[in-house]
This record gives sequence, C-alpha cells and structure tokens, in this order.
Amino acid sequence: MYILNKTKNEFGWDRIKNILPTGGTGTLSSYYKKDSSFIYAKTGTLSNNCALSGYLITKKGKLLIFSVLANNYISGATPVRRAVEKFLLAIRENYWYFYPSGNKTKNQRIYLKLEPLFIL
Repeated sequence: MYILNKTKNEFGWDRIKNILPTGGTGTLSSYYKKDSSFIYAKTGTLSNNCALSGYLITKKGKLLIFSVLANNYISGATPVRRAVEKFLLAIRENYWYFYPSGNKTKNQRIYLKLEPLFIL
C-alpha cells in the first residue's frame, strides 16, 4: 500500500491510469467489465494464492488504494477472483467514511462502513 501511494504521488494519477489495466483489459480482461472506469490494478498468482492490488474509485468519487490477498484455497483461482470482484464492487457501492471525533486531524484513521457481505 505504501508503494502504491508513493507511485501515485510521484507519477501522478493520469500516468497510473495509463500504466495499469482496468476492467476488461490486460490481466483484468475477464473481470470488472460492466463498468471498467473505476478500478486500476495488477494481479498476481501462484499456486493456491492470488492477489489484486491497485486503485479503486468509489461511487462518491473517493480514490482508495487496496490490496487483496487470498491463499490456501482449494478451488481454482477463478471462483476466488470472482469473490474478490464481488467484494470490491461492494466497497465501491457502499463505501462512506467518517471521522470518529467529527473533525479530521492529521493522524486520524478513516473508518470503512460496509453492510455485512458474504462472499462465498
């Protein structure tokens, strides 16, 4: 996540969008096809391990940096990747953030509120 944030800050958002695949292209060619303009990410796969890391734009226009890692699954990678797709789509649809004290301070965390989500 640190590297993704540093990359965004040093290269700029327009360059990131040109480098990373989005839905329906590159390593995401079978995923995020319905609306491909909200995710820019790179996959990684090893035996019974898969990862997806990148940037997601919520329905409210908030840019999130994410990394999802799944390991030790007994199915093939496709059902796991579909579950990750469902998870990220839910974040995109339902994300909202708040500051617990009501005011943002420099080191305060942003909390994520999602309705219960059952992936598999």
